[in-house]
Order: sequence, then structure tokens, then C-alpha cells
Amino acid sequence: MNVLSRIIASGAGREGLTTTWGLKSHTRSISSSAGIDKYLAPYPSLPKAEPSPQTPAATPPSPTPLPVKPQSDFFKNILSHHYLVPELTASERWASVHDGVLRELKGPGNVYTGRSVLVNEYMDVPSAYRRLHAILNRNRVRSELFLQRRYEKPSDRERRLKSERHRRRFAAWIRKKVQLVSEIRRRTRRLSPHVWLAYSMLLYVPTVWTGGSSVSVSTISSTLIYFCSSGSSGTRVFNLLNRTIYSNQPIKMCYNVVEGRLYEGCGHFQAMNTERADCQNKACVFSRSHTPGCRNQACNKFMTVPQNKPIRQSPRECPDCAQRNRMGGIPVGPSYR
Repeated sequence: MNVLSRIIASGAGREGLTTTWGLKSHTRSISSSAGIDKYLAPYPSLPKAEPSPQTPAATPPSPTPLPVKPQSDFFKNILSHHYLVPELTASERWASVHDGVLRELKGPGNVYTGRSVLVNEYMDVPSAYRRLHAILNRNRVRSELFLQRRYEKPSDRERRLKSERHRRRFAAWIRKKVQLVSEIRRRTRRLSPHVWLAYSMLLYVPTVWTGGSSVSVSTISSTLIYFCSSGSSGTRVFNLLNRTIYSNQPIKMCYNVVEGRLYEGCGHFQAMNTERADCQNKACVFSRSHTPGCRNQACNKFMTVPQNKPIRQSPRECPDCAQRNRMGGIPVGPSYR
């Protein structure tokens, strides 16, 4: 008999009436509450013993039955054990677990639900603000808003950086050109004839002789040295040009580009028609006011340096010289002023 059966049997002995029978092979106390033993005892209840006919036994008088007491809480706890309780269904289990949630179910929230703290008689403004600050930090509301505002796809980021880099370089290039033009215009107020002539050639070198490509300062300086290598006057012009470029002295700019042909037979330069604006300064060597048949050595020296267009060379004489030679004599044109 296990422990549970012993406890129940002892309890039943205390509650009910016990009758003892004289048996030869087995003696067992049978309680009046045989119904409990029927279900909880490890073995079924024994049959009732009948008296032997040879030796009739005296039947004792039946005692007065004791009043039956109500069932104690001990049996209630045993009968309500989870092994004896029927299993709940899924809906009943969900309802039992979420019973508190169902009782406290509120209406649908809005944009301020979970992000607002009421200020009433139990909570002042500083306390509500501190609590709201803690709620926002715990829910990471600020960081989520920042990430949503600053998020950028990798392809969009690469395109944006490429565009910004192109805009930055283009702005730097435009700024450099504007500064150069402003510097040239600032220096075009006062200019001596020799410096004006040399600087007109300086602007002519990068725009015409190189086809618009950039020319370094050393290349321009070496070209001017070649131009001004004859005599002390050329050296003075070159030195004055250097002092003018690297100082605040004004420089006047020549915008003229003239197409022409240089004839090596007679040394004459004949200007040709051009779509560009002609320089209106009479002192400019490229001005149309300068006589095409001029035999000035300075003019020829400036014109013979470029070996390509727009100044084209010819080993023959110019048409005027050829006609004059046939007529006899070559007239000398006006000198360079």
C-alpha cells in the first residue's frame, strides 16, 4: 500500500465506524466508507466473510452509528489535483492567460499614444517632462526619426557625391577664370605703348598659336625673350612686362586676332579678312591701320615666329611686290609708329 492509500485509509478510519471480524487467514479492518477504497486502494475490497455453520458465533449488538461529518478540505485539495482536472481547450487557455488584458482593453491609440504623459494633480510639469524623456530614450524615438530622415541608398549617395564633386570642380574653374579676367580688367587703365604691344603678344600666344590650349608661364616668357632678344629696347620691353605682370601696374589688353600671310621673298605681311573684332588701337602691330606693305623689322619679327595658321608663310613675294618689281622699284611703306 502506497503513501496515498495509507493516508486515505487512516482518514477513513477516523471518519467512519470500524468493525473487526475474526478470520483465520487474514484479518483486515473494513471501514464503512468502502466507496473510497474501491477507487483509491491498490487492490479491490475483500468479500464479506460469512459465519461457519458448525460453530455459530454470537452476533454482537450493532452499535449506534456516529453522525457523519462534512468532508474536510484535505479531500477537496486531493480531488482538485491537476492530474484529475480535465484539460482546457486552446480558446479557454488563451482566455485564462489574457484575462487581465481583456479586462483592461482600451480604445485604439493615436500618434501621441506611448509618447505623451498627462499632467494632472498627481504629476507636475517637470516630473512629466522627465518621464517623457525617459520614455523617448527607452523607445529610441529620436534615433529612429534621425535614421529615417538621413537614410540614403548607396546608389543615390554615390550619384550625389559624384555630382557634388563635379559642381565643386566646375565652380573652382569658373572662379579661377573670373579672377583672371578681373585681374586683367583691373590692369587695363594705364599702359605704356611698349608694354601694351608686348602684352598683346602675350595674349596672342595661348589663344591662337596653340589652338586655345593652356600655355605655361615659362613658355610665354621664353617666347617673349625670343621676341625681345634684339637690342636693348627689346630687353627693356621684356623687363617692363615682367614688372607689370607681377605688380599692380595696369595692363591694357588687345582682343585682336588677324589672319594673314607672310612672304619670305619680300618680307611683307598681308592681313586677311577675319570674323573676329579688329583692334582699334593704332599702335597695335596687328591693327588693320598698319600698312600691309610695311617693311618694319619689328613687325616682321613678330609675324615670322608662328609657323602655322593663322599666319601662313610663303617663299614667294607678295602680289604687290611682284607687280612693283615688274614695273621697277619697290616703294618703302610708312614706318612702324
